[in-house]
Amino acid sequence: MASHAHDATDDVVTASPRGRRDDTARRAHAGPMSSSGSLLGSPRLTLSAAIALAFFLAVIIIPTTFPSGAASVLMGIGLSIGGGLSITRPVAGGVLIGLVLTVAILDPLSSPGLGVLVPPIALAACAGEGRLLPGIVIGLWHTTVITVAAERTMNTTADLVTNALVWIFMLTVAYLLGALWRSMILRLATERARHAFDLAEQRRAIARDLHDTGVRAITEVILLAETAQHADGVSAADAEAFARISRTARLSTDELRSLMDALRTDVPVDGSTDPTAYGVTVHAASWDDALQAARDRLQAADFTVNLSSESDAPVPPSATPVLSRCLWEVVANVIRHADDEYPVAIMSAAMSDGVELLVRNTIDHDPVVRVDGGDGLRGLGEQLEAVGGSLETQRDGDTFLTRIQLPTDTGR
Repeated sequence: MASHAHDATDDVVTASPRGRRDDTARRAHAGPMSSSGSLLGSPRLTLSAAIALAFFLAVIIIPTTFPSGAASVLMGIGLSIGGGLSITRPVAGGVLIGLVLTVAILDPLSSPGLGVLVPPIALAACAGEGRLLPGIVIGLWHTTVITVAAERTMNTTADLVTNALVWIFMLTVAYLLGALWRSMILRLATERARHAFDLAEQRRAIARDLHDTGVRAITEVILLAETAQHADGVSAADAEAFARISRTARLSTDELRSLMDALRTDVPVDGSTDPTAYGVTVHAASWDDALQAARDRLQAADFTVNLSSESDAPVPPSATPVLSRCLWEVVANVIRHADDEYPVAIMSAAMSDGVELLVRNTIDHDPVVRVDGGDGLRGLGEQLEAVGGSLETQRDGDTFLTRIQLPTDTGR
């Protein structure tokens, strides 16, 4: 009994607010990219943007290279690819663009056409990713190549200097725009991290309140019920009633602890959402407790319950939460759809390789009642499939059978 009714103080894991705040700040200032290095945060979005940009540049650039021959067309294709690559790999994209532009010096007959407008994209991307030194080197490389290539068409030195200054200005503006983008993303990430930290602190405060009030109170109920159950002069019926109170209170305690664990879970700073990340798992301290709690719940709803449990091997704690959640949903389905004039059979068999649960009930003759297995059972089947289990339902006349199988190694 002590293992179930202990004070929950030792369940609370504490961490200093400063430490959590510092960790949140480090994640927020890691940069505007995701953990995979994506400039736009999402790898899929970044790849889509890169492909779309490369295609757009190809449509704009390649037609302008047709008059200069096949070499110029290939140059236009290379510049289009380099522009798109700059979104995912700014330095690699800038290097590819520099190499393609260098061909314009080696082959006087070739021309990049409108491809000369691609270098600012690579430089802006470098600045957006915080690659300062590579961005400067790539910018100087592109400016030098474009200036040398333009010397063939410039009539005077003044025109050549003017052209170089224009390109320096364009690349500088591109770099500043990229740096501004990075600054905006960092500021948004910092605000989001601060908001996430505040929400996490509120959840932890709620968890502490639940521990100080709810868990302590229910623990006292368990102690009182189990003490009264074994007191002298208590009848068998009263002892069973106290045992039922104890089992229900233990189940509630475990659910509260599960809730506190969920409340103490930090919200991901990267904004990712997981529908099961903060879900509360309905579970009991053991599989036997879960079966007894299910019987108590059905009896409270005026059902007669025949409970049978066989065990060749103990049900591991890792499988108990999944099984308890399944049993809880099946019991709720029985209460909604079954006829309480007939008994409900719950049969559990625990083996070395898994657990099998059978629940048999009689369908209510009320025509309003649907017995096709609603969203709850469908969702339950999906959850079981995710951990290698299965859910089967079968109707034979007025008898409805629910069969659940779960391997004991659920990986949880």
